[in-house]
Amino acid sequence: MKRGVVEMRYFIGSLIVILLYSLPLQVNATSYEKIDPEEVVDRAEVIVIGSYDFNRRSEVSEFVFDGHPFKVDAVLRGDVGEEITAGIDRFDVSWAKDFQDEGGRFMLLLENIPEADFLTPVVAANGMVQLQGEVVKEDGKDKDFYTELLKENPPQTKQSPKSEESASFTSVLFLVGVFNIGGVFFLRRRSHWAGRL
Repeated sequence: MKRGVVEMRYFIGSLIVILLYSLPLQVNATSYEKIDPEEVVDRAEVIVIGSYDFNRRSEVSEFVFDGHPFKVDAVLRGDVGEEITAGIDRFDVSWAKDFQDEGGRFMLLLENIPEADFLTPVVAANGMVQLQGEVVKEDGKDKDFYTELLKENPPQTKQSPKSEESASFTSVLFLVGVFNIGGVFFLRRRSHWAGRL
């Protein structure tokens, strides 16, 4: 082969390799700026502890967040029920599910954003604090800050309305039982006295 053809093949091959390396790889993640935990807490309208239910259907939005059912174990701020719909970046679902499968829970610091019809974590993962038991699984300054936040604001556990209903139902059953036993006792005594007459 002629020297010019070899050089041309080498040049074209090198150009193809350079072009391939310069193409951006598809990355399934969304990056957000890291903000101070103080700002996250200031922006949060609701702060809850609990876990996502990824097995149930989510609410899809046109934004990067999808709303998933979130079982609320405790509330630090806001007035919410036992279950809410909380947003999560759809690219964070995989690692969040893995974390929960290992026994982890989340302290969510949530805000309303115009792009979604449900509460979303403040600046995505900034508003998703990982908890293992009662221990904050963050690094450095964030861990210290959120640990202190939990100490200063003891979570109020959510009591199920079903528990209150079942307690009152149990009370009603108890009263009905006492009334029935009293009625049986009264009728026996009455028939006992009637037999003597």
